[in-house]
Amino acid sequence: MTETTENAQEKCRAIKHGGVDLQCSLPRDHDKPKGDEPGTWHESEFTERREIAYEGARHVITITEFVTWEPVDHIAEAAAHIMAGRRRDREELT
Repeated sequence: MTETTENAQEKCRAIKHGGVDLQCSLPRDHDKPKGDEPGTWHESEFTERREIAYEGARHVITITEFVTWEPVDHIAEAAAHIMAGRRRDREELT
């Protein structure tokens, strides 16, 4: 089943890098606070299927992982790392 372009644009699609790169499948802006409600974590699902066959047996292994990860403001995080580096540089000069 394929998504229409309209539906694909409505998804968050935030990326989580790891052994397998995942994209968030929740609606766009779910991670942003709305009124008194905080934003929610990103979510995705990964399914791996393996078939192992040998004489007298056949195994089908299906593993499904449900992954959640915390939304990160990458710009704010990068700025914090830069500022921390500058503070260390200043401390080394004194």
